[in-house]
Amino acid sequence: MIHSADHRPVLHLARGGHGLGPTEQSRPLRLHSRPQEVRQVSTRGTTHVPDAVIAKVISQATSEVAEVGSSSGGVLGVGQRRDFSKRPRVDVELFGATALVTIDLGLLYPSPLETTAERIREVVTSRLARDVGIHQAQIDIHVSWLYPAEPTVKRRLK
Repeated sequence: MIHSADHRPVLHLARGGHGLGPTEQSRPLRLHSRPQEVRQVSTRGTTHVPDAVIAKVISQATSEVAEVGSSSGGVLGVGQRRDFSKRPRVDVELFGATALVTIDLGLLYPSPLETTAERIREVVTSRLARDVGIHQAQIDIHVSWLYPAEPTVKRRLK
């Protein structure tokens, strides 16, 4: 092994060739270098995540709840379809470290509204904390439509 002037091991790599070993056109590659100073987290700076990205994270998390759907198509509410393969519409506003979240979605009917809303809030809260680092959120859920799970049968009076 070759050592440098300061007695650290040095490995020489040939610039033009494929082999290892000292050559006339080699450069030293230090195996051991001085440890880098690790700065404290508070002095490293900040990361800004745009509201639109946070809205997509929330929308994806909400769509993973089985009973949740979204409206798609149509103009001004006319011709909209109920679609359980699309993500719900989400609006996000950040106020410091707190997110104000509004989710507009549809649900299968009959489904327990309170239980489903709580499950949505739990999923969104955990995903915000894990993916974005937001630990405080006010989550408003607007159920804009219900869709029957089974086709309804028309009854006739006899």
